Amino acid sequence: MSVLVLIPAAGSGTRFGGGIPKQFQPIGGKPMVQYVVERFLLDEAVDRIVVAVAEPLLTIVKQTPDDRVQFVA
Repeated sequence: MSVLVLIPAAGSGTRFGGGIPKQFQPIGGKPMVQYVVERFLLDEAVDRIVVAVAEPLLTIVKQTPDDRVQFVA
């Protein structure tokens, strides 16, 4: 069975405040969305993880060394 995980992270987070959307705010030294991605990477059933981000953020998100993860706008 092939498992695809889609993580919606394209929100602007305006109600949260701050200079960047809440999903990219650091918690314990890492962006919040990174914790979600890392958790899914632990599951061997997951074949691919797609993180949907806003177009302007696509240039600043770091690609992970794991080829199962892809950031898209």
